[in-house]
Amino acid sequence: MRLRTFDQTVALAEAPAPASARPATRSRWRWLIGLGLALVASASWLLPVPAWADGPALVDEAGLLSSTELAELSQRVEELRQTWDFDIVLHTVTSLDGVEVAEANDLFYSSQGFGPNGISLLVASQDRWWDIGVHGSGHQIFGSWAREWIGQRIVPSLSAGDYAEAFRVFLTEVDDFLTQDQTGQTADSGQRPTDSGRQPSDSGRPTTASDIRTTVGVALVLALVIALIVTLRWKAALNTARPRHDASDYTVPGSFQLAISQDQFLRSHTSQSRRAESSNSSSRSSGGSSFHSSSSHTSGRF
Repeated sequence: MRLRTFDQTVALAEAPAPASARPATRSRWRWLIGLGLALVASASWLLPVPAWADGPALVDEAGLLSSTELAELSQRVEELRQTWDFDIVLHTVTSLDGVEVAEANDLFYSSQGFGPNGISLLVASQDRWWDIGVHGSGHQIFGSWAREWIGQRIVPSLSAGDYAEAFRVFLTEVDDFLTQDQTGQTADSGQRPTDSGRQPSDSGRPTTASDIRTTVGVALVLALVIALIVTLRWKAALNTARPRHDASDYTVPGSFQLAISQDQFLRSHTSQSRRAESSNSSSRSSGGSSFHSSSSHTSGRF
């Protein structure tokens, strides 16, 4: 009896589940899968969304770069954009066609759908203009000092026609400033972590003998001018003779007496002229705004 009971128990355990229980099991699994998909979809909204657009961030409309340079720089741009979650845009054109360089830069940036935070460089090869525009958080990272600094760094290469090198320098400077901002330093403080505090007016080249001669010559000229001014002042102090505008020093006190003093009216003259009547007129002035009010720019020629 015990063995038979054990066999029956084993047989019941190995028997398939009733057909009526299968739909309930499938429904439970479907519910669990649906719940998992819903959780994944909800979590996707919490993930950071890249700030850059799907289009290329380096567009060489003017054909200033070779295919190798274009591939190299495009890869570098994408690396920086992904590293910093910050749009970095390079754009070249042949001519501005009468449009302001800052407006042309903003037009391309906004038309390509780039993110709210970024920096863009526009180079017009025929008009010889460059423009750096910043957007969103770029205002704090790339202030006027930073934009001027970057502009001075890329102008020599632009003037020499080495556009690829100018873009390399631009990307290096942008990376440096973004790194500096991450460390909590201020870009407009006049201190660069990689440049040992050089000011934007520095040329970045070593001091030459010609520079030393020029500095010494200017110092000597200033010294001679100062010495001449001091000598003339000393010479003027030795001359005690001063011109007089009256003869009071030569008059004996009490020797001149005025008996009669009076004022006599002689004549008067009055002239009149007709005043022109002003016609009623109205003036009207209207203010204007930049094409992209949330951007700041620094432009220049090369």
